[in-house]
Amino acid sequence: MGDNMSYIKSLPKTKFKIAGSTLELESVNILKSFVFSSNLKNSNSTKSVFYDQVKRLEYLAYTNYSSNTSLYWITPILNGIDSFRKIPKSQSIEQRNITETYTGKVYYVLGAKQISSTEIDAGDLILISAGSDWKYGGIVKEYDPIFRRIILVSEEENVDNSSDPSANPTIEIYKKTNDGFDTTPNTNYNLGRKEDEVSKVVKILGTGIEGSEVSPYMTTGGESFDFTDEPSGTIGVSLAADNLNLDDYRFETLLDQKLNESAEYKNIYFTSTGLAFKLSSFLTKLIAQNIERGQIIRVT
Repeated sequence: MGDNMSYIKSLPKTKFKIAGSTLELESVNILKSFVFSSNLKNSNSTKSVFYDQVKRLEYLAYTNYSSNTSLYWITPILNGIDSFRKIPKSQSIEQRNITETYTGKVYYVLGAKQISSTEIDAGDLILISAGSDWKYGGIVKEYDPIFRRIILVSEEENVDNSSDPSANPTIEIYKKTNDGFDTTPNTNYNLGRKEDEVSKVVKILGTGIEGSEVSPYMTTGGESFDFTDEPSGTIGVSLAADNLNLDDYRFETLLDQKLNESAEYKNIYFTSTGLAFKLSSFLTKLIAQNIERGQIIRVT
């Protein structure tokens, strides 16, 4: 809350006249909203500085705007920083945060068979049996119909069951009910590949740095596609069976994707100090009634 108040106090000020009084108070007009044009980032009036980690955003503004604290507000607005998630963090911290956030387990359906929306939903129970009892299981977080896989909130293990599941065991799907779960499971599908949620495949790419993304519905020979509910010979089928030839393909995982997204915020843009002062002065004096919604104003 303290950081939010610090940010609000640093926004351009306006004069607020109290009704029935001659008293005027300096305040922040939160109804006066504006955005910077995306072209500003590519103009000669801005510079980009790479930061691997930022502990306090106001320190950056202070050092880049001639030690002037009143110009702090320009930095988050110019860079679209509307949450702490968009403030640069070191990769080790970012990786730890991502790993702690995505703690589920992913079950691929063998054969990349499609489970219909009536057969599975968030909140259903999944069990994998070994011997006469369940061995692994969890609650469904979501079902991914593209890669045809079940993402569990977390995977639980029955440590009292010393048996191991057979190869490609049956996936037991227990539908959620108002008072628990169905007693009779759907046993039409078998388990293929397993992976941690944070390591789940989000893209399949051809080999090489410039390898393009390929569809899980494409056949491994690349000659056709199979979008049926029970495909044959596709990349998705091989992935689900955990035997995709990694000499021909490489994966981008959820962790890779999230780290790439966070890297986008590591380049922080600043205007020239002169333009920053002009913007601050202009917006402080701007009267909301004088402009229309969506109007573009140039400050040079």
